[in-house]
Amino acid sequence: VMAGGIGAYWSARQLDKVDKKSSDSQTLNLIEKRKTGATLTLLTIDEARALQKSGKAVFLDARPDREYQYAHIPNAIMAYYMEAKSNPQVLTLDRNQTVVAYCNSPKCPMAEVLATKLNEIGFTRIYVFPGGMKEWIGAKMPIQASEVLQ
Repeated sequence: VMAGGIGAYWSARQLDKVDKKSSDSQTLNLIEKRKTGATLTLLTIDEARALQKSGKAVFLDARPDREYQYAHIPNAIMAYYMEAKSNPQVLTLDRNQTVVAYCNSPKCPMAEVLATKLNEIGFTRIYVFPGGMKEWIGAKMPIQASEVLQ
């Protein structure tokens, strides 16, 4: 349940302060509520996997293309956070579709920046999986690779 959108960019330092135990099945107010007073809805690994498995959400990988090509969550769309507002694959999505942004790990702010940009262009059901690829792979979840890098 997304509470309105995202109103601020979050630094890696602020994300490090999140207690992993407190992220289970709840909406976390990570930082100062700036412009919109919005909250950021974080997903646990189990919640992210359930959404991915159900097909009820589109996963957006906020990392650069090279990292996406190396490995990503199955069926995720490469939506590099710096190009999200001009990415045709992002722009053609239904703004009411549930989307899950992720990047490398809780220390990586790209997913939160992507979520902010998605909110700015009208997306309304935005979630962030802060564990990113590090937690996904660590939990032995399935991955998809577009190419093998040498």
